Amino acid sequence: MTRDEIMALEAGAETDALVAQALGWTQLKVMPWIAPRGIAPGDINNTEIPRFTSNVGAAYRAEETLDPPSQREFGDNLSAITRDGLGMTVHWRLAHASPLERCKALLLTLALDDVSP
Repeated sequence: MTRDEIMALEAGAETDALVAQALGWTQLKVMPWIAPRGIAPGDINNTEIPRFTSNVGAAYRAEETLDPPSQREFGDNLSAITRDGLGMTVHWRLAHASPLERCKALLLTLALDDVSP
């Protein structure tokens, strides 16, 4: 996936599944009539994928899985995504980033090998 493709993503089940895949979920199923499902890392049960792109709590929990070097890169990516923050400080923009913006930064961080500049 390219950087432009990631930046064009919209909130919804398909983007939630992409985030889950980047976090290591397996056996993902996205169907229009039910919530997306999969198996979380370290689990054996097929469960509903969190709504990462619309629930800030789920987005925060996804961020918490990052190791320290990735957390810094995530912060840089989120800062770049929220750059047009109407003149607010960088700290304000990072604290008030939407779940979708956080998911895009997470995908850019975890998929850097697959993302072309």
